[in-house]
Amino acid sequence: MAVRAPDFRPELEWINTGGRKLTLADFRGRLLVLDFWTYGCINCIHMIPELAELERRFPDEVGVVGVHSGKFVNEREDANIARACERLGVHHPVLNDRQFRTWREYAIRAWPSLVLVSPDGYVLGAQAGEVTAEQLTPVVARFVEALRAGGKVGGAGPVPYEAQTQPPEPGVLRFPAKVLALSETRLVVSDTGHHRLLEIEVDAEGATGRVVRAIGSGRAGWMDGEAGAAAFRAPHGTAFDGAFLYVADTENHLIRVVDLETGRVATLAGVGDQARARYPGGPARETPLNSPWDVLWLDGALYVAMAGPHQLWRMRTDPPSDALEVFAGSGAEEVHDAELAMAALAQPSALATDGRAVYFADAESSAVRVAVPDGEVRTIVGTGLFD
Repeated sequence: MAVRAPDFRPELEWINTGGRKLTLADFRGRLLVLDFWTYGCINCIHMIPELAELERRFPDEVGVVGVHSGKFVNEREDANIARACERLGVHHPVLNDRQFRTWREYAIRAWPSLVLVSPDGYVLGAQAGEVTAEQLTPVVARFVEALRAGGKVGGAGPVPYEAQTQPPEPGVLRFPAKVLALSETRLVVSDTGHHRLLEIEVDAEGATGRVVRAIGSGRAGWMDGEAGAAAFRAPHGTAFDGAFLYVADTENHLIRVVDLETGRVATLAGVGDQARARYPGGPARETPLNSPWDVLWLDGALYVAMAGPHQLWRMRTDPPSDALEVFAGSGAEEVHDAELAMAALAQPSALATDGRAVYFADAESSAVRVAVPDGEVRTIVGTGLFD
């Protein structure tokens, strides 16, 4: 039996529509894809470029609406959602489903979830979890073909989208993700929104600073080479061993290395595409990575906060090795303390050390945890995925 899709509630607020409140009727003539997400969820973040690619493939037949059902209280504020949309590159209308009303009406149970709605307002199907544009394309193509044969697709106006930029306007920095001190007077800032790193010299009091070198052209991409020509895509965490700067090139799913003397950039690990399966490790330049968010140098090894598979990885460089290995985390998403291989993590996103152990922010569970080499994972702060 066909199920009528619940319309958008008029009391809810919208982002990326110029203040306009939308209804299903605004998407007549299009197959509508509802993306239920929350901006702190790595799996939801992975869906953003996939949906953009789907819209590119079906520009006149498909429309996307993000239904933002915020997991935590701060993720339910209009301004915070708008800022996240700008930072993450969300280029479609987004409904702030702050009280999970739309979520419940569509019987959603997990982030992310997709629901397909016909141009005449009926639910055609739903899918929970990450899915790629390649996987979605044949399904969408079949629906579009059937709907076109029935005269339901076609003649649609443009999707009602208007970019919503939140103050302050970007200046020298845009969404900087990390500051790393190379010395008492030299910093490296991950200028994430501008897809580059900035080397900054500060005075002895730390009161003023000036940019002395940009590493990266500022154009999103993947290119090794000299500092001014190299390209990153949303670099986040950095670490250094005195001679080399290591970079978590997050949206390229790569680890990059910068020679601090020459500024030359090379690729250390990854293949440039997101890992779609869980890997135990392998040769660094042959093993796909999944949203590396931070890196840490400790005792001749490079540790990686691998947010996508909910694990910490490690690359030993003393003795030299070109292999990556899982350091901690079974791959399950949870707060579960145990020996390194059996512990469950929840989107590790930042690393620190006291010279012995690896401390990490487990973002999806609002936790701070510690992994002791040859030991176990323990939770310092945090109790669960929804706390």
